[in-house]
Amino acid sequence: MNNYAKPIVYFDMDNVLVDFQSGVDKIPAEVKAQYECDAKGKPHYDDIPGIFSKMEPFKGAIEAVKKISAEYEVFILTTAPWNNPSAWSDKLEWVKKHFPKEFHKRVIISHHKDLLKGDFLIDDRGDKGQSDFEGEWIEFGSKEFPDWPTVTDYLLNDVKKLKEAHDHSFKNKSELMKSKVCGCFNCLATFNPKEIVNFVDDGKTALCPECGIDSVIGDASGYPVTNEFLNKMCRYWF
Repeated sequence: MNNYAKPIVYFDMDNVLVDFQSGVDKIPAEVKAQYECDAKGKPHYDDIPGIFSKMEPFKGAIEAVKKISAEYEVFILTTAPWNNPSAWSDKLEWVKKHFPKEFHKRVIISHHKDLLKGDFLIDDRGDKGQSDFEGEWIEFGSKEFPDWPTVTDYLLNDVKKLKEAHDHSFKNKSELMKSKVCGCFNCLATFNPKEIVNFVDDGKTALCPECGIDSVIGDASGYPVTNEFLNKMCRYWF
């Protein structure tokens, strides 16, 4: 759980919010030539001073963040190269330029993204702990999430499901009695509907037999009574 009213989404910057190549394209050839080969024989253009200030937003990124922020608490979670001190300040200035006032105060710079608490991480690479992030890693640019429209639709549809599932926790006695398994999205317990003995709303709304909260749904609702789904419901509603 978190102390925010909505689930938390983290956005990576490079090649997610920011078009990295657009910055590279603006660097003079003679400067770029100095960064063509690092110790591993690979280009290290991210070490070019000032390069991050030259980058354009990734197509659809600004609009997507605005839409997603209506349903989620949003933060930027990015890394910055150790050998380019200007990158840290340039990234902050980029956020100030392209996003609403105060959003720059939601920028987190870390090379250990698995340490952050939250629900979704939108990132294009998995070499900074993304795969061990406690929530769901949305791999931007992958076959499943190739662009911002697919990411936005996924996140907004996820919230829609959580809201619709919540409707099944009210005046739900008849539906629960038709279910094979029930679950509570407050305490995350699962149980047989026969274990439910307490009801409110004139005997129509079930109370959880474990915690006594009216946060019970059954699989007859059409929603999965799994630990994963109950956890999502819990993070969203509590």
